[in-house]
Amino acid sequence: MYQEMESRTLEMLAVAMSEEYGVTVICNGQMAETTFEQDSGRAVITIPSIPIQDRYYRALLRGYVDHEVGHVRFSDRVLFTDGPLRYPQYAGSLKNVTGIFEDIVIERDMGESFPGCRRNLRTFSTLLYLEHSSPILPPPLEPVDARAALERLARGELAPREIPYLVWTAFTQYLLFRARADVLPRFEKRLQIFREPVERFAPGLADLVEPCLRQVATAKGTQATMELALQVIEIALRYFEDLASQESWFTQQMLNVLRWILRNGGSAKDTVDIARAAELMVGEVARTIDPALVDNQITLHNGVGSEVWENRIAELSREEQLETLKASARMDAQMQALLQSFELNRSGPMRTGRLNTNTLHKLFICRDDVFFRRVERRKVNTEIVLCIDMSGSMRFANKALLASKALFSLASCLGKIRGLNFSIIGFFDNQVVDILRHGDRVSGRMRILPDGGTLCGCALKYAMQTFSASMEMRKIVIMITDGDANDGDDFEKAIARARRAGVEFLGVGIQDEHILQYLPEDECCIISEVHELAAEILRMLRRKLGVER
Repeated sequence: MYQEMESRTLEMLAVAMSEEYGVTVICNGQMAETTFEQDSGRAVITIPSIPIQDRYYRALLRGYVDHEVGHVRFSDRVLFTDGPLRYPQYAGSLKNVTGIFEDIVIERDMGESFPGCRRNLRTFSTLLYLEHSSPILPPPLEPVDARAALERLARGELAPREIPYLVWTAFTQYLLFRARADVLPRFEKRLQIFREPVERFAPGLADLVEPCLRQVATAKGTQATMELALQVIEIALRYFEDLASQESWFTQQMLNVLRWILRNGGSAKDTVDIARAAELMVGEVARTIDPALVDNQITLHNGVGSEVWENRIAELSREEQLETLKASARMDAQMQALLQSFELNRSGPMRTGRLNTNTLHKLFICRDDVFFRRVERRKVNTEIVLCIDMSGSMRFANKALLASKALFSLASCLGKIRGLNFSIIGFFDNQVVDILRHGDRVSGRMRILPDGGTLCGCALKYAMQTFSASMEMRKIVIMITDGDANDGDDFEKAIARARRAGVEFLGVGIQDEHILQYLPEDECCIISEVHELAAEILRMLRRKLGVER
């Protein structure tokens, strides 16, 4: 009874303290976190529900409340959210490392402001990171087995791309225990087992970051912890850049994967087997691809306010949109008529066949379905991903603008077809941009701004991840390019994997025939004028879907 009353009291206290700072407190779920509402920016603190029967019920509840309220009271929410965006090359890892340091600082400040909190938070840290005596706590941190990983790498049993994940996991575990060891001596006892993997992967790195880690316990505010985190990350990156230039085992590919981890905050649990996912089309395939797992060839930008979206996609003017719709009206009407004809079930009056005598009794109650026959209803039931080349060569002869109008025309036409799921992605260099996602409404924001190279393999690997897991739907990829793929070998391999997964292809070469090197002639067409693009793609689709008269 006492525990239940204390639970309600602490929850009410958390709400009361937090209302003063303009936040929302939710006591529910299985984890503690502080998030922010997208529209209002209001902080939302979630404190997990803890069974009253739990042996460490009071200690955990007090620790969660004190810790999250400490974030509200002492953390700079705006800086913690927006600060990492100032350093896009470190954005993900900077937020993670700053969070490790920030936890220590706000717990120290809570202990100084409210002496009773110091004991609560130290007990909470011990339970969370050292003892793990409660079943509701996450599993304990286990040090990375660096020796086994390097041995497996040498034998070829471990993919090189996995090493940077293990390296960064070992390094961040060490940062957590080293920074907390200055505050709570009990962490010192386990510090060595987390330092050993770091020394094996990166001898001397722990000593290089030691001056920064000593300052964490005395740092003042979010700005200070973020600056320390930035220094630690920069030291680590310089170390591995030197290692890649000196040591044969840490390759340039591994360095590129590590850079992706620093940029996106990836961890080893994020890994996905891209090749197998493409072949089997399983539902577990993530809709956002892990760039590191395709040899660092894709940097995904989904177009919602990102830098690439703002720089590489623009709005078609109102006049350009109207001009495009007028020009494609006839083409749109023809497509709709053909589809209507395709889906129509032509079952007129017949004098042939046999009645089922067991159903003749239905005539007595005026049911005439005894004269009906079953027919198969045809429908499109297809997913299409259109990949448009945004490389620098599209600048010439006004190809980019004409191609953009063609995209708008196609999206307007195909978006009206029931059973057709349609999306558009643009690609240039190692970048992929979602121009139109599956299910999105068509807008005029389709004007591509070309630059860079032509990496068709990257685009296809990403396109494979945008398909749904439904095995019943046909899946078609349309590749549009005005030049040869800079990653021809990867493009060929990606096509082979996709075909094994049942994906069909159409290719369009804009004043260039290189697409014929990768796709059969009956799946390709070469156009000499860009204004032919939309009509030619629709012609190919009609033939592919079997709706041509």
